[in-house]
Amino acid sequence: MDGTFVRFLFRGDDGRFAVGLLEPDGGDDRLRVAGELGDLCEGDHVRLLGRHREDPRFGRQFKVAAAYPILPHTEDGLKGYLSSGRIQSIGPKLAERLVDYFGVNTLDIIMKSPERLTEVDGIGPKRSHEIADQVRDHVFHRDALVFLQGLGISSALAARIWSRHEEKTIQRVRENPYHLAEEVTGIGFKTADRVAQGLGFAPDCSVRAAAALVHILGRAIDEGHVFLPREVLVERVVKLIGDEAPVDAELDALISEGRLLDDDGIYLTSVHELETELAERLVSLASQVFPTPEIDMDALVSRLGLRLADAQRDAVEVAMEQ
Repeated sequence: MDGTFVRFLFRGDDGRFAVGLLEPDGGDDRLRVAGELGDLCEGDHVRLLGRHREDPRFGRQFKVAAAYPILPHTEDGLKGYLSSGRIQSIGPKLAERLVDYFGVNTLDIIMKSPERLTEVDGIGPKRSHEIADQVRDHVFHRDALVFLQGLGISSALAARIWSRHEEKTIQRVRENPYHLAEEVTGIGFKTADRVAQGLGFAPDCSVRAAAALVHILGRAIDEGHVFLPREVLVERVVKLIGDEAPVDAELDALISEGRLLDDDGIYLTSVHELETELAERLVSLASQVFPTPEIDMDALVSRLGLRLADAQRDAVEVAMEQ
C-alpha cells in the first residue's frame, strides 16, 4: 500500500513498534497503521507491506510488516521530502528554492552533480557537499532497507544490518549473506540461509558449508563443549544442510585459513585461545605458595554454628590452607 504518512499516534520505548495515520494514494480516507514503521517521518511518501485487519478496539487498520519511504518524483513531493527533517542541512525555505530552481531533477543534481547546488542563493561549496552527503546517506539507507525487506528481513533486523555496514550493506549481503549470522545479533544460521537462498546461492556452495561448520561449533559452546570431534562435527553439519555441500573440504580450508583449529578435536580458533589462556592462568595460580594460616578448627566451627562430619572438616582445612 502506497500513501503519505501523516503523523505518529504512538511510539514504543524500544523504537520498533509504532502506530500512525496514512493517507492512501487515490484519495481514500486516512487509515490507521501499526507495526514496525522504521524511520518514517511525517510527510513521507511511503510503501507499506502487510495486511488489513479489524482491531476489536480501534476498528479497521493496516498491520505493517515492512515500511520504507518512496523517493518522490513531483515537485511538491520533493519539497516535502527535502524539508521533512531527514536532511539536516535543508529546511523548508531552502527545499523550496532548490526545487523551484532544479525542478523534478533536484535529487539527480544533488546525487550526481552537487557542485551545481552553488547556483542556488545561500549555498556555498561546503554546504553543497554536506547536502549531497546527507542525501546520499539517506538514499543508500532507503535502498538497503528495500533490498533487505525484499529478502524477508524485518525492519528491526534490517536496521541492525544497516548500522553494521551502512552504505556497503547491499554489497556485503550479496557477497556472503552467511556473514550476517556472525555479525548481527538476532540473525542465526537459518535466517542467513533463507536470505542466501533468496539471492540464488546453491545448496552445495562452499560458503554454506563453512557457515554451517561455524554455526554447529557455536551451538556446541552453548551446550558446554569447547570443541567437537571431527566426525561428530561433520555428522551434525550434514544433518543440518545435507550431504551435497563439500563439508570435509571446507573444514580443511577453514583450518588452513586459521578460523578453525584441529587439536585432538575441532575448535573455533578464538575458543581454543581462551581455553589455552585459562589453562595458563590455572597453572600460574597453582604454582603460587600461600602461607599456611593457624587454624583453630574447633573455634571456627563453633563460631559458625556448624556440625561437620570428619570428611567435611578435612575439606574445610584444605580450603583454608590451599
